[in-house]
Amino acid sequence: MIISESLILRDETRLEEIFECLRKGGVIIYPTETVYGIGGALSSANATEKIFALKDRERSRALLSITYDLRQAESFAQFRFGLEYRLFECFGAEGLTVVLDARAFVSTRVRGGANTLGVRLASTELCRLFTERLAEPLTTTMANLSNRLIPDAAMGDVIPRKLSDVPQGLIDQVDYAIDGGNLPEHFPSTILRVIEENRIIIYREGVLKRETIEKELGVTTAYAQLPGERSDVSIPDHR
Repeated sequence: MIISESLILRDETRLEEIFECLRKGGVIIYPTETVYGIGGALSSANATEKIFALKDRERSRALLSITYDLRQAESFAQFRFGLEYRLFECFGAEGLTVVLDARAFVSTRVRGGANTLGVRLASTELCRLFTERLAEPLTTTMANLSNRLIPDAAMGDVIPRKLSDVPQGLIDQVDYAIDGGNLPEHFPSTILRVIEENRIIIYREGVLKRETIEKELGVTTAYAQLPGERSDVSIPDHR
């Protein structure tokens, strides 16, 4: 079913309907702050398996976790350094994904078989409503058929910034497709991991620039080759 974001935000009955769908393991296509994503409740094995099946996704590809706030993030991921908190406090609303240690109960499918979880703070009203009511993150990946970290136009990849960019085959198989109109053309999020109290590895530099991080926090940063410096790190490919 296709439903408009504006209707959900003004109609409590519709909002509750989709929340119940997510709570019971349903999967939705919805607008994030950057692109349209496919998402479901992090704790739902049914939702996770459906997302992987819909995209014919490789098991080694992790899913992004969009979380309501840092307290919710702490329930599913472990913060090892104070710098991780400082990053979210300074840049959490500016396109930042931090790769944290996943708690042991988080599905290995969500983690891409590694020991980590890519976490981003919800920054749209819709994402905040869903994650607050679920009391857990939304596991999300881009609503396209590519498994590449950065979509390649030469290979026919489309970055879904409007619902019509999403393959119809995906729309037909989810429980709800939420139409939020055309999304602005943002840079992708910056994906990074703190490896020491003052040292950061950047897996993808996006809207948040390396120089900004170094200047604001007084830390050392370096680029890593994907999928990561260590075999226990899996990088989510949502924009």
